[in-house]
Amino acid sequence: MKNFFDTVFDKFLKVFLGFKTVILTKIYKNPVCIFNTPIHGNIGDHAIYLAEHKLLSELFPGKKIISIPTTVINRFGNIIKHNIGECDTVFITGGGFLGNLWMSEEELVRKVIELFDDKKIIIFPSTVFFTDDNEGRNELLISKKIYESHNNLHLFLREKFSYEYVKNNFNLKNYYLVPDIVLYLDRMKYEIDEKKIASICLRKDKEKTFDDTNFLENILKKYQYDIHYTTTVIDKRILSFRRCKAMVYNKIQEFHNSSLVVTDRLHGMIFSYLANKPCVVLNSKSYKLLGVYDWIKDNDSIVFANNINSIENVIKTVRYKTLNNNTIDLKNKFSLLTNCILQNDKGDKNG
Repeated sequence: MKNFFDTVFDKFLKVFLGFKTVILTKIYKNPVCIFNTPIHGNIGDHAIYLAEHKLLSELFPGKKIISIPTTVINRFGNIIKHNIGECDTVFITGGGFLGNLWMSEEELVRKVIELFDDKKIIIFPSTVFFTDDNEGRNELLISKKIYESHNNLHLFLREKFSYEYVKNNFNLKNYYLVPDIVLYLDRMKYEIDEKKIASICLRKDKEKTFDDTNFLENILKKYQYDIHYTTTVIDKRILSFRRCKAMVYNKIQEFHNSSLVVTDRLHGMIFSYLANKPCVVLNSKSYKLLGVYDWIKDNDSIVFANNINSIENVIKTVRYKTLNNNTIDLKNKFSLLTNCILQNDKGDKNG
């Protein structure tokens, strides 16, 4: 019975969000539209949208920013296209879903690219990952054909591995290397900890490569840490911008309340950086973690553990680190992105 009601509610929600988006795009003239935004419970994905919203709000003060969720584009795409006809540029939210690891999201990106073939499209900083097997190679050919068919597509990559992959496997004119957009959010001030709390934040999905929590607990207890388990994924939908903002900043505050974070999640690492707390980073299946780590590796309180045998030495080392309160200046690293957003094909400010 529960599954029946969940199915009915999901169908109702898709229709409700679709009509809501259609109405908003009809009411507001020339809005700023971000496609494929999340409604699921991955707080990292919502942090991406929050940072995108922050950047666009600063670039276009007073303009209405409309998020168009993943559930909307298939059924309501043509109506939305008609409603936002005056917009020069459409945006696609960034993240780790380009490629065949998360096929439903990749298919939605293809849909937006094909639907808006007459507009400038900007894909916010992303990771591209196609598996090196028959499925991955076949899906790469499909995406390659669709991406390359659009003559005004601007693809931003958040780490060097994806940048090199696109360079070697796609024939695109406009692709750029910039940090993960969540690093655009403001960083908290460091505070001295009175308690020794270690927060463990590990993946449980198809990207996980480590699940020996007993091993981690034994090491942390050896150094007198109290253990706190946390996650950046909740089993609830996040449907409003206000709730999105609250969930993201509450999670960063939770990390800020820790003495140390151990994580294999990309945004677990970034939340630790924003919370200004030491972090031991465990590698995951996708190369996005190591790639994005390059942007903040000069902060010696964020340390990468390359394998299971190095974890204890890294924990032992990072616990003595004095945090560098001089925040790495990453804002200027987004200039390629902001310049692209502000320039239309005639070199004028978009809008």
